[in-house]
Amino acid sequence: MSRNSHDRPSEIELLRQRLLRLEARAYRQEADAPRERARAAAFAAGAVALFLSMALPWVRDGGGLRFVDDGVVSSSSLNGYATGWDLFGAAAREVHWPFALAFVVLLLLLLFSLGCFKEPSKGVLVTTVVLCVLTPALCLLGWFPSLGAAEDSMGSGVFVMLMACVVIGSCARGMITDGRFDS
Repeated sequence: MSRNSHDRPSEIELLRQRLLRLEARAYRQEADAPRERARAAAFAAGAVALFLSMALPWVRDGGGLRFVDDGVVSSSSLNGYATGWDLFGAAAREVHWPFALAFVVLLLLLLFSLGCFKEPSKGVLVTTVVLCVLTPALCLLGWFPSLGAAEDSMGSGVFVMLMACVVIGSCARGMITDGRFDS
């Protein structure tokens, strides 16, 4: 290493060190790019699935499959259903707190999952993980009084919401454990 008269690295040595740091950073960014694209796609897919789950049936009356005596599959008729929007609208009108609160938390989760796209802070990621656990818990808490009614059951929207929460929560948790967030 060449030094100047003041016992400091020369300008050329400083430039060489800076070039090495820039090359290392570019290599790290290139190596992390596929994982970052996959996480962004997972956040997007989770947010879209969360939003679309509200348009799917959350409550079904009837329906389902059964087997008759000789092993033939038969389906029961679907008498009616209510989408997530219907369910949470009724919960807000009739003030059924577990479902109304679950709806508010679900909308917050949707907003936070969209906020996780570009360099989120640790607080946003931790809040997203907490909301991913809280949303299904509140929805299931709202379902407990309805579990005795055999003719009504959960529809596909609930399961899509659960999967969306798992995807969004696992991505946010992965970013926290990797330390990939703005301070």
